[in-house]
Amino acid sequence: MEKSHPFALSILLILILIFALYSEGYSEIYRYVDKNGVWHFTNVYTDSRYKVYSDKPEDIAIEQVKRAQMLLTKLGYNPGLPDGLLGTNTSQAIKKFQQDFRIPVTGIVDKTLIVRLEIQVLLRVIYKKPALPLRHVNNLPLPALALPTMVSNWGSTPLTPDALFHEVQSSIFIVLAANYEGSGLAAASLRQGSAVAISSRHLLTNYHVVKGCEYILIRQNKKETRCKIAGKDEGRDMCVLVVQDFPLSPVRAVQVFEKLAVGQKAYSVGAPFGLENTLGDGLISGLRNRKGVKLIQTTAQISGGSSGGGLFDDCGNLIGITTFQLKRGQNINFAIAASHYWE
Repeated sequence: MEKSHPFALSILLILILIFALYSEGYSEIYRYVDKNGVWHFTNVYTDSRYKVYSDKPEDIAIEQVKRAQMLLTKLGYNPGLPDGLLGTNTSQAIKKFQQDFRIPVTGIVDKTLIVRLEIQVLLRVIYKKPALPLRHVNNLPLPALALPTMVSNWGSTPLTPDALFHEVQSSIFIVLAANYEGSGLAAASLRQGSAVAISSRHLLTNYHVVKGCEYILIRQNKKETRCKIAGKDEGRDMCVLVVQDFPLSPVRAVQVFEKLAVGQKAYSVGAPFGLENTLGDGLISGLRNRKGVKLIQTTAQISGGSSGGGLFDDCGNLIGITTFQLKRGQNINFAIAASHYWE
């Protein structure tokens, strides 16, 4: 067997390197995230105009970068030309976006970033102001099994409307839910509702707000975080959301349905039509049990987007989760009894 010649091999490697550097195309190290959220590093062959010749998964990453660049531009950031390359301008624009919306700053492009950008753009169009998203989980327990112990009857002293609003406003969140289609967020699937924090990690809302949606976000005063469904009861339209690493300010207490009375003062707080922390007032006009669901009928205002918001007594106790209204009537609004979530 002939001996190898290290010098000749070195010359050959140098020639290959020179050819690669001076040829019309070049190979760069590119990183992408797969569907399981795992980062990979690989080579992508491009020409001087960044045209991709490879049909490997990393090509999708280039398209993701292009998509992120276009969305960042729509939101007023400066990522540079939509060339699909994660350069300095693009990375800085991503970091600025993440800082502005209190998202962990990474400067990288992945599917989660695209979803966040998509929702911000949609909110700009729909609500004229910006806002995002965890994957929906099947085979979930009933709400009562997903909730911590209920704290009941905290206050017995009536509050003025402004004092009550000051007490509960930090517990009310906007909910945004949507599905991801192809390379973007499906605009037609975007839903908006409300939710009420009842612990440092749990929120109550209506199941119809998030039903069938892959991505769910709660938002309050430009702060937002992804959340997931911890428990649900579709038949009773109940849902429990849970967050991680985003401490919530819960309501002080929940008043049980059996202690409520017709004629009591009631206040609704939610986000009708995306109008965050809207206060309404009225009376408890009825206490009903419809198909096994304990309902509070109220004259406190409820509109589209209020679903999942809070209904409070005049002491600041959470008494219901605002759910629906009878459009043919006047001030005929309904909330599911909050204590019913623990049953």
